[in-house]
Amino acid sequence: MEKIYLDDFEKELFRNVCKGDISQPRNLSLNQFHYSLSTLQEKGLIIYKTEYDKIIDIKPTIKGLAYLDTYPRLPNPIDWRWITSIVLSAITTTTLALFIACNMN
Repeated sequence: MEKIYLDDFEKELFRNVCKGDISQPRNLSLNQFHYSLSTLQEKGLIIYKTEYDKIIDIKPTIKGLAYLDTYPRLPNPIDWRWITSIVLSAITTTTLALFIACNMN
């Protein structure tokens, strides 16, 4: 199963939903709470129902439970392309600066 990127709010909310707690966490505003719910549903980890902006029910999906079993710490995927490009650009910049410094003498 591939890792899914979850921000801190989504991680906390997903853990709470899997424990059976469907209340809004204190550190989340109402807008953050609804946004995190909708993104978790888009990612296929939960299903929730609302009625006039009131949350009626939140349940983890089978995919969500399997994801939590596979990755209990909910680590985010590493973007190796970004890390590789930063390292290569640092090497290139250092080599170029060294070449320029040697040619100035």
